[in-house]
Formats: sequence, structure tokens, C-alpha cells
Amino acid sequence: MSALARYARTLTPHAYEPLRHALDGGDPGERHTALFLAVVRRDLERVAAALDDPLLGRRARSAAIRLPVPEPALERAALSSVAAVRRDTYRLLRTSRRHTLAARLLPTVYERHGAQDAAVLLTACPAPTAEQWLSRVEAPLGILNSLARSAPRAVAAHLAALSEQTSRQHHGFLRRHRAVATSAARRDPDAALILLARAPDLLTAHGVLAALERPAEALAVLRAAPPAPDGGRR
Repeated sequence: MSALARYARTLTPHAYEPLRHALDGGDPGERHTALFLAVVRRDLERVAAALDDPLLGRRARSAAIRLPVPEPALERAALSSVAAVRRDTYRLLRTSRRHTLAARLLPTVYERHGAQDAAVLLTACPAPTAEQWLSRVEAPLGILNSLARSAPRAVAAHLAALSEQTSRQHHGFLRRHRAVATSAARRDPDAALILLARAPDLLTAHGVLAALERPAEALAVLRAAPPAPDGGRR
């Protein structure tokens, strides 16, 4: 492939276009070669056109992580009727840090494809968007784990709100969510303080230590804590 890449870079536009066109009309192997030439030459128009192609789409989307493919083409792929294309494009947006575009697309994705798709796309969005939307998409644990890295305060507030619902106060909920709560807490002391104040049972020792990185604020939270059901301090 390195020899082919070197060859692709030596082609003049006059030589490249008919070669690419001929390969594009060939068998699957030739079509993949045409896309490879387009990627090497940064032929963004051709890469964009292949984003939702049944044969070439996966490779085109992988290339688009590092190439400045026009946003309208990414929008088209993110709103595709094919679920696999949409989900792969959400991953593309997250990996390439196209956070603003992801946030702009989120309401449309939610409207057209529902809460599950919106939850996946939310991992590509900036933290303020996650804070606004997390309670609306009912994110599964895998999504929460991803968001704990990019939007820890949003995850902490979301888990705290869930824990405050009486139906969620049971061992199973705590067992399933302690790891992600602690991950969010260790990522951001503010997230740790949110959990310490509102859902301390979700914190492991590591999460408590994260809150103690802000000792004065942690002490204020502990002093303000309501009594535990047994009459002691929480």
C-alpha cells in the first residue's frame, strides 16, 4: 500500500480523475482502491460521497476521523436510515472531537431515531449538552461509563437523581452503578462532591478520596448531611 500511496501522490489531477473514475466503476477490490487513492490525495468530495456507501462506507468513515470532510456529508451519515451507519458516524464524531456538530445533531437524532440513538450520540457531545440531555435518554451503563470520562459532573448529577428516587434505593442499583459513580468522582472533584452530598452510598473509598481533594467543601457537605435512617450521621 505504501507504494500505491506514493504513486497516488505523484498523479496529476488530469491523470487521477480518469483513473479514479475507472476504478470506481470496477469490482469491489477496484472500488476500494479508488477510495484509497481518494484518501491519500485528500479528495474530500469523494470520501464524503462514500460515507454511507454499503461497500466503502466503513473505510470512508474511518478516514473521515482524520480528514476534514465537509459537515453536510457527516450530517447525512449521522441521520442515515441504516442504524449501523448512524452508530458508526456517532463514533466518528466522538473520536474526531467534532463535539459542536454532535450537539447540533442531537435533537434531530432524538426526534427521528429515538432515545437509544440519542444516548449513543451524547457521548460525542460537549459536557454542557450531556448535562441537559442525560436525563432524557435513559442511558445504559455502557454509555454512562463513556460519559463519566467526558462529562463526569453530568453523570454524577444523573446518578444522584436516580438514587433519590425511592424505587432506585436498593442494593442492585448501588451495585451496578458504584463503579461508574466512582469513575466520575475520580475524574472531577466537583462530581465527587455532588455524589457525597446527594448519593454517598454510591461512592467507594476512591470516590470519597476524590471529594477530599476539596477538603473544605467536603467538610461542609458532611456537616450539612441529614441524619441517616438509624439516627446517626450519613
